[in-house]
Amino acid sequence: MLFFALAALSVGSFLNVLIYRLPLILQSKWKNEANLILGFKPTPQKKEINLFLPPSHCPTCQQHLRYRDNIPIISWVALSGKCKGCGSPIPLRYPAVELLSLLSFFVAIVVWGYTYTTILYLIFLWSLIALAFIDYETGLLPDEITQPILWIGLIAPQLYDTEPNFPSLYDALAGALIGYISMWSIYWVFKIITTKEGMGHGDFKLFAVIGAWLGWRALPEVGLIAASLGLLFVFSFRLLARFKLTTIQINPAIPFGPFLSAAGCVTLLLQANTG
Repeated sequence: MLFFALAALSVGSFLNVLIYRLPLILQSKWKNEANLILGFKPTPQKKEINLFLPPSHCPTCQQHLRYRDNIPIISWVALSGKCKGCGSPIPLRYPAVELLSLLSFFVAIVVWGYTYTTILYLIFLWSLIALAFIDYETGLLPDEITQPILWIGLIAPQLYDTEPNFPSLYDALAGALIGYISMWSIYWVFKIITTKEGMGHGDFKLFAVIGAWLGWRALPEVGLIAASLGLLFVFSFRLLARFKLTTIQINPAIPFGPFLSAAGCVTLLLQANTG
């Protein structure tokens, strides 16, 4: 249990790297593609950046982190949430993602035990965590995550015909199709009525992913929970702002991905408890 818990924390640490670096990698790629189309020279990169290089460092002062400053959760607490080199604050997102990864592991073990089901559902849950934070920080739901997870959700559960926890292939395909079309339809109805875009195309794909993993019957529940969480979030911040209990200003264009991801996690656990 201790070994796997440490592995889960390490996954959380990697998810933080993914959340921070993948949008930067994609934006650099898109910029170079745009320059190529427009006939401009590609923008030279100061240094190579991918999910493994350069080593972990402070984005502000560029100081490389020593191993003892890069231990999940413990290092953030020991450093009081600040860079040892320049004193810049380390976002609370780092320990939060690591804790969520660890919590997902313990919940999966309690619900499904040390099984094939646990491995697959951890992939699903950890992917939702990454997508939620990427969308919250950048407004992106990258295909580089949603598409592989969609195919894993459609194919991997079918490798074990006796596995009772996953939807059938028919339900999974229907869930992916209905999930995408339903969000696509809402998008166009809203756009025709208001002439504005109410959500991004990444939300279509994320809902399709959730439909593939949970089956089409779970989609109304996921949609209701996601919408309720979104309304609760907006109402809470407006109430706090009205009584001057917070100075945080929320963007009117609130990403829907975090609420869809949270709703997918909640619905999965509800299904497990009632199944």
